[in-house]
Amino acid sequence: MRTLAAVFLAASLGGIAHGTTAADPHALARAAAEKLAAARAVRPQARSTDFPGVNLHCVTLSASDLRHLGYRGHAFFCEDNGTGEVLGAVLGPRGGVRCLISGSRSDAACYSFDICGFQDGVCLQ
Repeated sequence: MRTLAAVFLAASLGGIAHGTTAADPHALARAAAEKLAAARAVRPQARSTDFPGVNLHCVTLSASDLRHLGYRGHAFFCEDNGTGEVLGAVLGPRGGVRCLISGSRSDAACYSFDICGFQDGVCLQ
């Protein structure tokens, strides 16, 4: 029984690692930057949340959005409008963290991200 559990665990972890390896962090960085910029520009917006009295807005990328980019799960991340700091994660179907997203906005149109351990920069103009 322990051997079967160990094989199942190894196969599961291999599937997660394979999904991360096949993923396109450049495309996820661009999608994240586009969602954050749109959330700053147009409010209210579907799949965007603003917290009254706080310089914080949050956006999501659905499982369908991420599937096209090679990731399993969905992403949720927030930007502090005052500092430009971005924090979030790629989440599994039950909300478990698959990997972290962090970064910052350097100006109105450019972001730098660390997505699941991969560094990327995106400018929208």
